[in-house]
Amino acid sequence: TFVYSLLTRGRPFPVVFLFRGFVFCMGNGLLQGYYLVYCAEYPAEWYTDIRFSL
Repeated sequence: TFVYSLLTRGRPFPVVFLFRGFVFCMGNGLLQGYYLVYCAEYPAEWYTDIRFSL
């Protein structure tokens, strides 16, 4: 991140790359969230574990 910003030297960043990165992150978050909420099976002890409440 920091190296790329030094190499561009103030040139404008294409909006297409920004949009593609945004879409990728949204899709990735949606898929991971869907798996964690609907697909993963947790044991009954998980709900009383300290990690669940953090």
